[in-house]
Amino acid sequence: MPNDIVGLMVICYNAQHLAYQHLQETNNLVNSFIPELSERDMLKVCVRIYNRIRHIANQGDLDKLLIIAKDGVIDDAERPEDDHILDELREIVRCGLELSVFCDGEEHNQA
Repeated sequence: MPNDIVGLMVICYNAQHLAYQHLQETNNLVNSFIPELSERDMLKVCVRIYNRIRHIANQGDLDKLLIIAKDGVIDDAERPEDDHILDELREIVRCGLELSVFCDGEEHNQA
């Protein structure tokens, strides 16, 4: 199905998940960059986001990230810590996308 038709369907049905599904099914490059999303209810997604952000804050990961980044180079000793922090940040991004794609429809607006 052409992108413009899917775009109209997204607008008409207020269903962002259709755009995500279309991209996943038609563009292999997208699959390399956009994480696989799971449809969850709003409360579950928000709790996951809160828990991830709280974990990063409690572990001091943002401070560690700045220490790693200060010289603009990630050396071999810093790589494991950097990978761990990036994994945590990717999970926050995934949850944010799930919130946007699956929880920003009519059921959200009824509250």
